[in-house]
Amino acid sequence: MPAHGDFTDAKRGGEANFLRAAELQPHLTGLERARGELALATRQTSAARDHFQRELEANPADAETRILRARALATLGDRASAIADYDSALATLTHPTPELVLERSALGPTPADSLAVLDRFLAQLGPAMALELRALALEETLGRHDAALRRVDRLLSQAERREGWLKRRLGIES
Repeated sequence: MPAHGDFTDAKRGGEANFLRAAELQPHLTGLERARGELALATRQTSAARDHFQRELEANPADAETRILRARALATLGDRASAIADYDSALATLTHPTPELVLERSALGPTPADSLAVLDRFLAQLGPAMALELRALALEETLGRHDAALRRVDRLLSQAERREGWLKRRLGIES
């Protein structure tokens, strides 16, 4: 296992490489994003946000950088701006990953808002177990037992092993 100093040295070396690249080619595409990723990985979230902002000023259509900035904004507690970045990025992706949709959904100010995000992407992407499970948990949290049962029935009809879903259904009914 590397010592803490090894990581710090690697970070310093990485930043030095980025600074040298900026000297050689100041408008190098992706440089600010790479610096932001390093800052985000080292928990320098404000610096990461600033790097992502500069990258997006140069390339506003970069969905991946927008997602990274959304993560930084969410960590900084700027939920509204994070949601706007996630929504903007997700609108441009034809097949967003369930993990990305879950990240966006988690920022919903209420469980109902989070559920609406999940349902919108389930309609767009088709069945995705991670999204279905989170949506089911939200239905139960909201006390929407009929909707939760419908969701379980849909999952039950697709399941190879039905026992777990039958047990879950009984738990909701009781």
